Formats: sequence, C-alpha cells, structure tokens
Amino acid sequence: MAESYPRLQKRGKKKPKKNNNSDSNIAGIIVADVTDAVNNVVSGFFDGWATFFHPATEGGKYGACYGYEESDHSNIVALSSDLYGDTSKNSRWCGRTVYIETEDGRSTTANITDACPTCKGRSLDLTPAVFNRIANPKDGIVRIRWCTCGTKGCDADACK
Repeated sequence: MAESYPRLQKRGKKKPKKNNNSDSNIAGIIVADVTDAVNNVVSGFFDGWATFFHPATEGGKYGACYGYEESDHSNIVALSSDLYGDTSKNSRWCGRTVYIETEDGRSTTANITDACPTCKGRSLDLTPAVFNRIANPKDGIVRIRWCTCGTKGCDADACK
C-alpha cells in the first residue's frame, strides 16, 4: 500500500504579536505542525519484507536506540535506515510497538529498538524469536504488512 507523506498545513495568516514571547509562540506552532506530520507519517499499514538477524554478531548487543540490549531471544525489530533516519541518535520510532502480519495470516508484535542498514523502504529485520512466530527461518525472507500500534489505522485489538 503506497503511503503519501502529508504536507504541513500553514496556519492562519495572523502575524504573532511582537513581545518577548513571540519566538516561543512561533516555535510552538512549528512543533505542533511537525508533531501532526510525524503522527500522520507513522499511521496506517506499510508493506515490506521481514528478514532476521542475530544482534550479538550482526551489529552488536546494543541497538541504534540507546538503552536497549538485544539478543536472539529479544522481542525486537530493526527498522530500515530509510525510515529510522540518523542512526547515530535515537529515532522517533525508538520504543514503538509494531504489529506485523504475513500474507498467510500469521502475526505478532515487537518493539523497534534498532536500525537495519541493509533493509530498504519499509522493511524490518527481526530477531530469530520474532521471525519464528511468523515464518520458518528456512524461508529467510517473507512479505509483511506492519503498522505502529496506537496510531490511526492500526487496529488496537491486534496490538494486544
């Protein structure tokens, strides 16, 4: 499913009153617009591919999201660098729970704690524990749909 990125809507043509707080008023408007845009970007289902990785030997036991220690048994995924952004710092995606489903109807949830530099587009790299819940490791790669729990278009019941 192709997703389009929303355009930021301009606020009214009112000029802020000139006072000591005008910079903070403008900053507040910009933050509100950016927050709305981010929430819209991470809403709905994304189509991609799922692969799996071994954190200890492929990237290290700590992911791109600070503070998360990873192992083959962790309930985590790595998000494509295309979506993650700058891998030298935490992304807005860090810690979010995702609902993942395959074409044959298997599904699971996991948390984003890492970035996948070899994943393209809207694909995810899963630990073996997560991958095994939706596919046979012999498959190596499977087509998926996924969404970010708690956002518009992602069924809350599926995220439980």
